[in-house]
Amino acid sequence: MHVCLCKGYAGVVKFGGLRIGGLSGIFKARDYARGHFEHPPYNEDTKRSCYHIRNVDVFRLKQVIYLEVVVSGQNPPGQNPQAKIP
Repeated sequence: MHVCLCKGYAGVVKFGGLRIGGLSGIFKARDYARGHFEHPPYNEDTKRSCYHIRNVDVFRLKQVIYLEVVVSGQNPPGQNPQAKIP
């Protein structure tokens, strides 16, 4: 797998002997099964949908046999992303 440094994709890196997998983006049921279809020039809808998690990225990440760490960009339900943690 390659590493994508933008939201809406999945990837794996090896760092300090650890295999770290990441899934970036937010879940939107409408776009989950659609695959990545966005391309420039973006319109108002595709500017937002390109950040959504897709089932193809979840599938690719699940093909990795062993990961020590998995990181996700999705906030837990009810969690305010602007909230300050003491």
